[in-house]
Amino acid sequence: LGAAARAFLRRALEAEDASLRTQAGVALAGLPVTTEAPLAAVRHALETERDPEVRLSFARVLHRRGRASATAVLTELLGAEGMVAVQAAAMLAADGHERALEVLARAIASGEASIVRRTAVRSLARDAMRPDAVRASLRDDDAMVRIFAAGGILAAGAAS
Repeated sequence: LGAAARAFLRRALEAEDASLRTQAGVALAGLPVTTEAPLAAVRHALETERDPEVRLSFARVLHRRGRASATAVLTELLGAEGMVAVQAAAMLAADGHERALEVLARAIASGEASIVRRTAVRSLARDAMRPDAVRASLRDDDAMVRIFAAGGILAAGAAS
């Protein structure tokens, strides 16, 4: 039964619907590691995937299992638009990736949707451990950006 379920998930990595591909990758990568096959299937699907959001999802689950296998894709996604770039940058920021830090700083200063700025503020403060870089966001016009900045600053302080 387990083999049939894994085979189903591997086939779903090629589904036409991007959300199905995403969920199949998450499910495969979340399986207990008894063999390398599920992760290999996600890595292979990532090589041919073109949708930036699906690529981000696959890279995210691989990054959790071993950063090296996802770093190149995450670095590539730094050139994507909006939230995809910010989420990729958030994962790389913890390692001090310079380009990721630049993407986060640009997103904070941009006129992007507030959710993008919120994510960037929190990540730059908390994940990259650069709370001073977001202090100006404590005066942002968006109250939620201010809250995310404060939370990120406090999290960075607690972690150091």
